[in-house]
Amino acid sequence: MHRTHSIFFVGGSIRIRAAVTSMFADSGWQITPAEHYEEIDIVPVSGGVVLCFIESGRDVERVQAHMSLKGHWLPIISCSDKHDTTLAVQAMQADAQGHLSWPFTVAEFTAMLTRIEARMDAFVRRQNARSLARKRLQPLSPRERDVLGALARLGSNKKIALELDLSPRTVEIYRSKIMQRLRVDHIAQALWLAFQSGEFVAYETADAVGDGAFPEELQEG
Repeated sequence: MHRTHSIFFVGGSIRIRAAVTSMFADSGWQITPAEHYEEIDIVPVSGGVVLCFIESGRDVERVQAHMSLKGHWLPIISCSDKHDTTLAVQAMQADAQGHLSWPFTVAEFTAMLTRIEARMDAFVRRQNARSLARKRLQPLSPRERDVLGALARLGSNKKIALELDLSPRTVEIYRSKIMQRLRVDHIAQALWLAFQSGEFVAYETADAVGDGAFPEELQEG
């Protein structure tokens, strides 16, 4: 039984959107067609997927940009009638979770879901955590962000002071202000948000750190 129940079909011509919508609706799927993702007002908290008809890999990136603005992510499966391997690779490099060649059948779509649904869930959790972390970090001033970034990379107050031309005491004051603004009890919680946001270190580093790298209580708040 698939956890995915809602399809948002984005892009393509009016004819293709009508054909895809009819195919899924006739099979009992809930499907919402739109020319552009920004036309979609309401998406489910879970169980949704964007089926994106693409002309280039940038089409996937555009959908993701709008998801980022809304702060809510859905997995993307790309599709195209070009039967172009290069296009499929571009879509996957842009974080599409799968690619189908149109015309395809509902059975082919559900078979793909079976293969990639766990990966889709992990992607959504990661991206939603990233959006939430970035929202949590918004109250920081530019200088506080500099200190947090240096803390994520260097760790030591002395090293941070040298890099930012501050005294160790001033660094300690900034650390305290950062914790106050983020409403956290431990600097490790602030670092966790920095890793999750991907703004201060490569996002791959956050993945490598993993959900178990800090005690559970340090990941809360």
